[in-house]
Amino acid sequence: MAVRETGALQAAKNKLENQVEKLTWRLQLEKRMRSKECLRKERERVSNYLHSSSETKLLEKVQHELLVTYANRLLEKEHSGCRALLRDDKVKDLSRMYRLYCKIPRGLEPVANVFKQHVTAEGTALVQQAEDAVSNYVNFVVVLLHPIL
Repeated sequence: MAVRETGALQAAKNKLENQVEKLTWRLQLEKRMRSKECLRKERERVSNYLHSSSETKLLEKVQHELLVTYANRLLEKEHSGCRALLRDDKVKDLSRMYRLYCKIPRGLEPVANVFKQHVTAEGTALVQQAEDAVSNYVNFVVVLLHPIL
């Protein structure tokens, strides 16, 4: 009886964790989309009300506030940051992130750093897996040959 309850509780916990992760990812995606929408509205407002020479300065300020100020927080979010997007193969979201950050001077540097860390970690894991497989294979052969020798 206790085993069944433990299994049911674990299943419920896993389901809830999965739902929280999905909701967190959706919220972060919505924030990015709102940032893009804010930029669009500021461009529109500038073109309607301000002199054209003000547009560049204002857009730079808006981009700075929306993206640069919060860049590390956006990139480092556990379930929706750059690492999570790379891990989960979210190509469209990565493309959107690139389009936002490429407009900012040196904006892609933090993204590139996260990408480098991701590639290094994934490569290291693959090398370790290969080394473990070779080691296991060698041990297997030694065990098989041991009675013969």
